[in-house]
Amino acid sequence: MSNVTLIKGDGIGPEVVNGAIRVLEAAGAAIDWDEQVAGVTAVERGLETLPVVTLDSFRENKICLKGPLTTPVGSGFRSVNVALRKEFDLYANIRPAKSLVPGGRYDNVDLVVIRENTEGLYAGIEHYIDTKRSAAESITIVTQDASRRVIQFAFEYVAQRPKQRLTLVHKANILKYTSGLFLDVGKELASDHPEIEFNDRIIDNMAMQLVLDPQQFDTIVTTNMFGDILSDLCAGLVGGLGMAPAANVGQEMAMFEAVHGSAPDIAGEGVANPTALILAAALLCDQIDQAVVGDRTRAGVERVLLEGQVRTPDLGGMATTDEFCESEERMTRDTVRRFVDEQVMPIIEEAYLEGRFPQELIAGLGELGVLGANLPEEYGCAGMNNVAYGLIMQELERGDSGVRSFASVQGALVMYPIFTFGSEEQKRRWLPVMATGEAIGCFGLTEADFGSNPLGMATRAEPDGDGWVLNGSKMWITNGSMAHVAVVWAKTSDGIRGFLVERGTDGFDTVETHGKHSLRASDTSELVFNDVRLDGDALLPGSGGLKSPLMCLTQARYGIAWRYSKERVQFDRPIAGFQLMQEKLVEMLDRVTLGQLLAYRLGRLKDAGSLKHTQVSLAKRHNVMMAREVASTARWALGANGIHSEYQVMRHMCNLESVFTYEGTHDIHTLIVGQDITGLSAFT
Repeated sequence: MSNVTLIKGDGIGPEVVNGAIRVLEAAGAAIDWDEQVAGVTAVERGLETLPVVTLDSFRENKICLKGPLTTPVGSGFRSVNVALRKEFDLYANIRPAKSLVPGGRYDNVDLVVIRENTEGLYAGIEHYIDTKRSAAESITIVTQDASRRVIQFAFEYVAQRPKQRLTLVHKANILKYTSGLFLDVGKELASDHPEIEFNDRIIDNMAMQLVLDPQQFDTIVTTNMFGDILSDLCAGLVGGLGMAPAANVGQEMAMFEAVHGSAPDIAGEGVANPTALILAAALLCDQIDQAVVGDRTRAGVERVLLEGQVRTPDLGGMATTDEFCESEERMTRDTVRRFVDEQVMPIIEEAYLEGRFPQELIAGLGELGVLGANLPEEYGCAGMNNVAYGLIMQELERGDSGVRSFASVQGALVMYPIFTFGSEEQKRRWLPVMATGEAIGCFGLTEADFGSNPLGMATRAEPDGDGWVLNGSKMWITNGSMAHVAVVWAKTSDGIRGFLVERGTDGFDTVETHGKHSLRASDTSELVFNDVRLDGDALLPGSGGLKSPLMCLTQARYGIAWRYSKERVQFDRPIAGFQLMQEKLVEMLDRVTLGQLLAYRLGRLKDAGSLKHTQVSLAKRHNVMMAREVASTARWALGANGIHSEYQVMRHMCNLESVFTYEGTHDIHTLIVGQDITGLSAFT
């Protein structure tokens, strides 16, 4: 958890900052915000524009996220932005400019302007030269030390970029001493970095070249005023200041902000574009060693803008600030909803009656990115937040529990333990092919006599040389007969450990379960292990104790809380045609909405890293029971039609009987929550 000073700012500041915080939370950021005030908001509270308490907070936390501020009109008020840079010697201003909105004036622009932040014409050394104020002069300060540190910073920054190309911008042909000094330092440092392609440009030529062909440049370093101008020009190349994040970096301190103004004319209307502040927040995550969150945030913004369905008015759309900040989750839900409508619904009833899992759907699920969707992109997964993952489960369940169960087991019960407990080699081998659906997995924990008590499991793994010998069996295993690999939990002399058992291993057999009246469109099997010889690398090295498989079940139960938060039937005919009473519909909607809110809250807690397993138990218990009752009410309202396959209700009711039992029965979750409330265990 990182402590970060938060200044929401003035005008639209609180709107875009709150939106950015929601996006970071959804991306899994672990940040404790220390909220302070500055600017007009501070003055309205009877404080200085930059209160001492705000400075102390920033000094202690060393990191700040700042919304746009308004400097009050009138003498005696200094610019808060300039004051913060000077107070903490934030000498390097970083302004990325990247094409994100298709169809603009330029495509494939990916520039960074690095600007010296503390001196030059902006040093503030100016005065009138006579008492009549008929003329004034400003003094430009350029020093070797300030030039050297910002240019050295630029070289180090460029070394992390793919092109490794640095352009120094100056006006040394006219300003021979000030700009000339900056250029001389740049050339001197370039000799220490032969791996970096270095060149220089005169400011007026640079401005023209950026307009003519911006793609020829990568990173620009320049003095204060030139940087101020060029960074805004580059923002204009990619859509304006609403797309322009900024970082101000010092030796130990860093401040992140959007560079646009506070826009008081649209404040409170909820239509401000939060992109710049979201991208600034992503830069902040890079700074506090949460780069995965930063990458996930940037990828989400890019996906939403590329899709083009949700844009704020300044980008030609009609979306509100809130809608934009939640748009990736909505886009994910709508994409999976279309897949269910077009691919699942036409075939699922037949598959259910035939008692088979529709394997023809697997490739499409892999293409959608829903398998292990909340795992990192570096392993070929989608890297979505947990609310988006929950919405995926909700939409797949609308098709059928068998389809949802396949995706849930693959992601939460197989890919998750490989990611969490596996070696790097195991992750690299299995996660990418499981994300695409090329490889299928199953999860072996439940045994015939030990459903709710996994501590009583009889399956054992005994050491044998540099490997293991596995004996036992597992029951009610989803994906069992078609799995390429099984995550199997067994007792060892060191406690319960997890193993990867591949299909075709001698002594490993699967027996398909027949005669089910529930989850018929799901592959359910028994796994049998007779003296199965496993190599040492079959062990999940990070696993140990009952806690490991229970962590996996918590992942899956979280999905269940979502899956059954929307167990309502989609009617193809006017309601009046079924003589439904409005009271039943209102009651169902009431129950479903409460379940959705509970699942949504769980998702935000999970993304923030503060979710407790007892909260998941509460949600699983509540939402599955709610779903049973809603499905029963829907079947009742449909009368005799409610038992016919055309109306789907009976299929959902039967499937729910399985979910009511597996991954923790209703009664077991009642005892878990009860113990959490009272501190007393009722299990024994």
